[in-house]
Amino acid sequence: MQKQKASDSARNSSEANSSDERRSKDLTSILYLLESKVGDFKDEIERSSALYSKVGEKTELTKRIESILNDPLNSMFKASSDVDVQVKTILDSFIKAFIVSKRNLISKAYRNRSDSGDLSYSISLKEDSHDNRTEIFTFFDWLYSFQYDKKYPVVFQIVPTELLDKIKFEEEISLGR
Repeated sequence: MQKQKASDSARNSSEANSSDERRSKDLTSILYLLESKVGDFKDEIERSSALYSKVGEKTELTKRIESILNDPLNSMFKASSDVDVQVKTILDSFIKAFIVSKRNLISKAYRNRSDSGDLSYSISLKEDSHDNRTEIFTFFDWLYSFQYDKKYPVVFQIVPTELLDKIKFEEEISLGR
């Protein structure tokens, strides 16, 4: 019985070693194949780059890589700035959609000029009542609850109709009546 167990154990150990060796060979083959593909890709990039160099032009990718390597800090700031622009565009669209959804309460709405880069809006209500103001303020209170307003400030004001012509606006928001 003991000899049987020893024989089984040796066979299992041999099978495990054989399985490990196969995996190792498979992984080695995969790595060689990957290395070959990466080498082919690198060669293709070098040929393209050489062709553009002969013509005296650089690919967009080459220009971008050189820019990042020459000034990595500026590249990070630019990427951050691009994200900020996208977030502000999304916020602006979201706020405009809300304003349009409340066109039954709003007579005019504007996105104001802002030197500070804030998203600034002026709203004139058809009827300036506590209930109408509360309905508008509830949305902006909800919007502020996300606490993004330090990075992306949103300013809005309710303006009496008679003062609308004093507003320096960038865009009148179409209420789609």
